[in-house]
Amino acid sequence: MNHNVQIGQLYKVECYDQNGQLKWEDGFENIVVTTGRNQYLDATLKTGSASPTWFLGLKDSVAAVAADTIESHAGWAELVPYSNATRPAFTPGTIAAGSVDNSVSKAVFTLNATATVGGAFLVNNATKLGTTGILLGAGEFAQARSVLSGDTLNVTVTCSITSA
Repeated sequence: MNHNVQIGQLYKVECYDQNGQLKWEDGFENIVVTTGRNQYLDATLKTGSASPTWFLGLKDSVAAVAADTIESHAGWAELVPYSNATRPAFTPGTIAAGSVDNSVSKAVFTLNATATVGGAFLVNNATKLGTTGILLGAGEFAQARSVLSGDTLNVTVTCSITSA
């Protein structure tokens, strides 16, 4: 009997204007890069290490590939048009049915510049533009989205492991 296991992350992004009105919402699936898959395996099957704190970053619209790391992702660039001192934390809730998300404590980006956001990524380094740590995965919208200074992005990430 052959079972395929899939690790995935689904991002949901809500953009609110400075008056708190919803401007748009969009979502995308991401690619769990090789370093991310290795982290899942290491923490689960080898070291059992406590999970690190994960953080969300924004990126341009160039697609991520499996070989990307936070140190080397030549195809895409991190975007930092937000006033947060660091990348917002991913704070997961209860793990159930092979899934966990941060819907109770969404990652919030307070935008301080006009920009075009193409997607997002998860990494275990809070430093904006930081290049150390483990890149778990990254993904992009079907079409990049415009944001304005004063907008707020709320990002929910659902991480799941499924088998077929």
